[in-house]
Amino acid sequence: MPRGGSVDVIRIEYKDRTTSKSYTAKATVSPGKYRIGDAFEVIYLPDQPAKYAIDTKGGYLMILIFSIILFLFILFAVYKLNEMTASGQM
Repeated sequence: MPRGGSVDVIRIEYKDRTTSKSYTAKATVSPGKYRIGDAFEVIYLPDQPAKYAIDTKGGYLMILIFSIILFLFILFAVYKLNEMTASGQM
């Protein structure tokens, strides 16, 4: 696997289940996520098997956590602003 700055470039080989035709592709992933020879799920369109995606399973967990923390911060800020305006400090 070639290694770049903050991403790894990996070479993917997968086979269309209906035609058994093999495809190769490249993808960028987080550094160290995969090792040479690792197997993982590749999702592709049945009518266009050359278009693919790597199934990340849980790749959105960090975005979810960040969104919840951001929401709680905004909720707290609105509460404090409301409290300040009600007491005449603003």
